[in-house]
Amino acid sequence: MNLDIANMVMNIGQTSQGFDWGDFWTALFASFFGALAAFYLNILAENKKQKEKERSILIQLFYDINLIAKYFYLYSSNVNTLIISISKGKTPYNTTLSVNAENININNCGFIANYSCKLYETLTHMQLNIFKTIEQGIIYNEAVINKKKDTILQLLAINELFPKILAQIYTNLYSINALLISKYKNENLIKDNLLNTFAEIQMFISEVKKQYNDILKDDSYIYLVTGKKYTKEQKENILENLNYIDYIMNTWIEDFKLNSKIKKQIETSIQNIIKSNNEEGGDVL
Repeated sequence: MNLDIANMVMNIGQTSQGFDWGDFWTALFASFFGALAAFYLNILAENKKQKEKERSILIQLFYDINLIAKYFYLYSSNVNTLIISISKGKTPYNTTLSVNAENININNCGFIANYSCKLYETLTHMQLNIFKTIEQGIIYNEAVINKKKDTILQLLAINELFPKILAQIYTNLYSINALLISKYKNENLIKDNLLNTFAEIQMFISEVKKQYNDILKDDSYIYLVTGKKYTKEQKENILENLNYIDYIMNTWIEDFKLNSKIKKQIETSIQNIIKSNNEEGGDVL
């Protein structure tokens, strides 16, 4: 028995002497590194595919928000006309916002939080205010149908939301564009017709802020709805709204360390549109 084992060990030793260990280890390492390379290449391909998917989602979100801005800008004009009309004793009539808040879908935008929780939060606040505006519009239209006397209250609530929402839209559009440029190597989207959106929102907000400041500084202003001077409570509410608009415009933008040259180019282009609109008296949103 012991002799058989000894012979077997000797046979193994003799066999191993003729085995090419260099080829063996080369083949083994080649196989290992080949599998590892294939693994990492697959990860890179999946990451690239995911990145492209995210980029597409962000671009669609950007243009959907821009579309919302156009509808809200027109809706604000209609609501303001209605408030003036009703305050003069004319019969209220329906006005609709031809937009679906579901168009702003951030449910599949959780990946934004990987780059900025702040941007995801501001998008959520904007979406909630859009829903709130549409809800107030529905309440107003139902009040008109039911011939209620306080229909103007809903319009005033809507009117108060407009500058806040448009400020939120402005900052979120800017931030999404900066994210696309900085993290997804996308081209700058704030150009051509998009510049009109940014310019008109800036002009709208500037006008609202001017009106707010005039009311706060001058006690002779009359509240159109009541025909009386603004009360202390009304002025406090105006100051609160003014501060909130400034807060949005000054702190909500996330520029993702956007190249200063691109930032300057965007701002210069917007100011050129504003200057052109002021000279022509245009309204091109």
